[in-house]
Amino acid sequence: MQAKTAVVAALVVSALLGCNRNGAHDGGVGAKIASILKKKPVVLPPQTLARLGDDVRRSGALSLAKTGERAVALVTDGDDTAIDELDLETGALLASTKLTSAPRGGLVLGDGTVAVVLPDENAVAVLARHVDGVRYREVRRIATPDDPRALALSPDDKTLYLTSGATHTLVAYDANGGKELGRADLPRGPRGMTTSVDGSKIYVSHATFGATTVALRDGLLKGDKKPTAIAQGTGSVSYTHLTLPTSDLV
Repeated sequence: MQAKTAVVAALVVSALLGCNRNGAHDGGVGAKIASILKKKPVVLPPQTLARLGDDVRRSGALSLAKTGERAVALVTDGDDTAIDELDLETGALLASTKLTSAPRGGLVLGDGTVAVVLPDENAVAVLARHVDGVRYREVRRIATPDDPRALALSPDDKTLYLTSGATHTLVAYDANGGKELGRADLPRGPRGMTTSVDGSKIYVSHATFGATTVALRDGLLKGDKKPTAIAQGTGSVSYTHLTLPTSDLV
């Protein structure tokens, strides 16, 4: 930007010095100035992240990813209100960014950004790796119900799920734009979750009883407030209890 300003200034001086005694000036110089002013500043491409491993579509304090050929660990630090990027091989701190409030876990999205839960703000902040490689910047924010707890991503990377502890809800968002796609009631105390391999089911754990709620994706996205769901173990009487085969939990 400074170089561009200097060039414009030089051309302005040149144009002024080029004026003839009658006040006329070289139209070519003016055209050059207008051309430079119309040009947009050069924007370097962002350095995106790629997830490491297959079972990484659940939020947590630690996420593994790659930037280029380097394997990194992303740590959401609630004590320091920051997200840190560490070299997975050497442990060296590569990037550190202060957040607006203490985070509660993060998740690498399909487009290489990072979604971070901010419970004190009832929001999910989506961060992108800055072009300088030593910090992150917020690119968008998703408003959530009170007490956001955990995130999960659909196998096709298109749908982002969130649990809310205070409102006992499961919410689905468009992972790319943040638009809410559906919301459903859950038994009390929902916490972490994951999805089935085909993405048709969302498995939600609970803090207040030994149950796993299984919500159906189609019902959730159709707007059903209580999509057909089953719980494993004991729990809310409004849910059917069923022992699920191990193959259905992966």
